[in-house]
Amino acid sequence: MKGSREEGERALQKMRNSEFEMEINIITSRDLVSMMEMDPESVLVIDCRPFTSYNTDHISTSSNIYCPPIIKRRLAKRTEAKIENMLNCETKKKLRNGVYRSLVVYDEDAQSVSEETDLYFICRNLYKFVCSKNCFCLQGGFRDFHRKHPDHCVSVRTSISQEGQTSEPKRKQCKRPSSLAVKHSSDPVELLPHLYIGDAFNASSKETLERLGITAVLNVSNNCRNFFADSFRYKNIPVDDNHNADLASWFLDAINFIDSVRNQEKGKVLVHCQAGVSRSATICLAYVMSHKCLNMEQAFEFVKSRRTVISPNVNFLRQLLEFEKNIPCSKPNTVVNKSPVSPCRMFSVNRNNLDLDQSSGFSKSIGQDLPSPFLTSSPVSMVASPVVTSS
Repeated sequence: MKGSREEGERALQKMRNSEFEMEINIITSRDLVSMMEMDPESVLVIDCRPFTSYNTDHISTSSNIYCPPIIKRRLAKRTEAKIENMLNCETKKKLRNGVYRSLVVYDEDAQSVSEETDLYFICRNLYKFVCSKNCFCLQGGFRDFHRKHPDHCVSVRTSISQEGQTSEPKRKQCKRPSSLAVKHSSDPVELLPHLYIGDAFNASSKETLERLGITAVLNVSNNCRNFFADSFRYKNIPVDDNHNADLASWFLDAINFIDSVRNQEKGKVLVHCQAGVSRSATICLAYVMSHKCLNMEQAFEFVKSRRTVISPNVNFLRQLLEFEKNIPCSKPNTVVNKSPVSPCRMFSVNRNNLDLDQSSGFSKSIGQDLPSPFLTSSPVSMVASPVVTSS
């Protein structure tokens, strides 16, 4: 009797484990190109490199999911935090609806996949959504693919002319019929009717700025030029993205600048840094906290729900927490709201994690790994809903 029960338990455990049994095959660059050209809508390509690498060069149809150790630990321990929530809404919807028949993952130069790699971790978590269970690792990674098929990649580069002036970044798009053209999220993201956040590429596109009605640019960097000083109003905040930078001393100047453009000129401001991930996000968080009288967690949710790649470094988050104590609200007689903005929130800031040391996996600068640092569980497992507030 005891033996039969043990056999039954082993059989049940085997059935449970079968859900996660998967085979990851190697796919060559040529085979991936053929797959993309035959049926691009059925192939989900995931770039597993840090966002700054993805933002510079990537396969044209790919989406970015980067999982540093701290994110993997949270995803492994908390079932409410889903890795698919790191995808944009359109891709996530197609994934959950079973549109994709094949999953292809790649990093910089991987030749194979072991259980310790990010590639395996991401495949394991997305495998259940791929209807035909075809999982592949790109042989040679992005480096080999870009060398062999540059026309199937998107590249953003800033070239310096001999006169020392920065020319407009050049983008190499896929050479395909217009019906198969890949949509690349190149536009800045609207946070408020008068406030946009973006990166250096956005700031270098005059057509984009004019189309969106941008009238002023807040440049939060030491190395990005003011591309169109004759056509737009500029303010510079020359701060690096590191754990020693003092960005808080610029918060009030930035808030006053944005408000002056909004109130006096009835204009719109683009806030940007190099990648639109840390420094510009911090300034926008400070402004949203002040403008809408929100605490940092609420502001983080508000901005993250609109631009999912934001990832201020821990130093900037500490400065925002300090700023929260005395927020100069733009609404008179209003106390900073401490209650949750939405019961459906997917991302939040874990204040207990702000004392993590250098081994925690957080980024130090814009040129290094920039994970989404505070992906925590939520009371309701739903897609993050925008915060509905007045402008």
